[in-house]
Amino acid sequence: MRQLSRNKLFLVAVVLLVFLPSCQFVRVHWATLSRVDAPLSFRPDRRLKMQEPDAEELVHLPVKVEWESEDFELTNGNQFGVFINQSIPSPGDVARVRLCTRLAELPPAPGDYRGVCVDQRDRILFTTKHSVSIKCFEPHFNRGKRRMNDHQVIIVLLDKDKRRIGEAATEVAFRVDSKDARKCRGFDS
Repeated sequence: MRQLSRNKLFLVAVVLLVFLPSCQFVRVHWATLSRVDAPLSFRPDRRLKMQEPDAEELVHLPVKVEWESEDFELTNGNQFGVFINQSIPSPGDVARVRLCTRLAELPPAPGDYRGVCVDQRDRILFTTKHSVSIKCFEPHFNRGKRRMNDHQVIIVLLDKDKRRIGEAATEVAFRVDSKDARKCRGFDS
């Protein structure tokens, strides 16, 4: 009996010696996880829901994208950000339609592409309505013929300064009819 308790004590000592140093690397500040403005949210933000078109649907142009929202007042400048084939800003970041790179500030080097600023007004829309109609899409020529007309629209919540509110986002991926895409670019009029 005494030998059994010594073995248990030895086992506990070994476990403590092995795992105690690794516990120093895992530091969680528990007070921040319970705060309202905590950087991490363990609950999904489901204030937005896509209505139409359906995911992976073949659509005709112009395409109407509709969504619904809950617990989001469209007052005080609050609005929706519609991102077309574009990455969305992180929560708290500002959605910018004109992006200027650091290269614009430096003197040009031989062979540098000098695109000073990228204007994204055709890929980022702002609205206070629960729908948007999109007339044309820029084809993705680098994806090949089968996936060239695949597009994605993501909706996020924004405040008056175009700063993203929370983590709510809804998205839909769809395929534009190739005949409509050609007409949009000026072919087959």
